[in-house]
Amino acid sequence: MYRIKRINRIILIIILATLTASVLGAIWVYGYLVVDPRANEQCGICHSIKPFIEDISNTSHGEFNCHTCHRLTLGVIREIFVYVLENPNSTVIEKRWTGNIPLYDECVGCHKLDEIIGTPTHILHLEEEEFINNPCTVCHNPHKPELTQRLCLNCHGPGGGYGESD
Repeated sequence: MYRIKRINRIILIIILATLTASVLGAIWVYGYLVVDPRANEQCGICHSIKPFIEDISNTSHGEFNCHTCHRLTLGVIREIFVYVLENPNSTVIEKRWTGNIPLYDECVGCHKLDEIIGTPTHILHLEEEEFINNPCTVCHNPHKPELTQRLCLNCHGPGGGYGESD
C-alpha cells in the first residue's frame, strides 16, 4: 500500500515536471519567435517568403522581429495555411499584398505620429478626406522603402483616381 502511494506520488511529480517544462518551453519558443529578431529566419523557411526577409534586412526595419508589424492574429495564421496549401511564389505574394496589408497602429507604435503628419506630403494627403482612414501601407512598403514613389502611381498615374499632376 505504501509502495503504491509512493509510485503514484512519483508519477504525479513526473507529470507536473513535464507540464511545467512544456509550459516554460512554449513560453520560450513564443518569446523567441515573436520578439527575437534572429527568429526572422524562421519566417523564411518557406521559400516564397525569403525575398521579403532579404528585402527588409536591408532596411531600418530589419532590426526588428517580423511580428513587431505582423502581429499573430487569426488572419496571419490563416495566411500560413494559404502558403502551405497554395504555395504561391514571391511574385504572387508581392502582387497580392503590396499596399494591401493595412498597417497603421503597428507603424505609429514606433514612428511618432506628430512628426509624421507634419511633413509636407502627409499634410497634403491628410487634407483629402478619403486619405484620413487609409493605413500607412497604402503608400509605404516597409520591406522596400524605394517602392513608395511607385506606389504613388496607384492613385496619381495612368488608370489611378487622380491625374498625374494631382
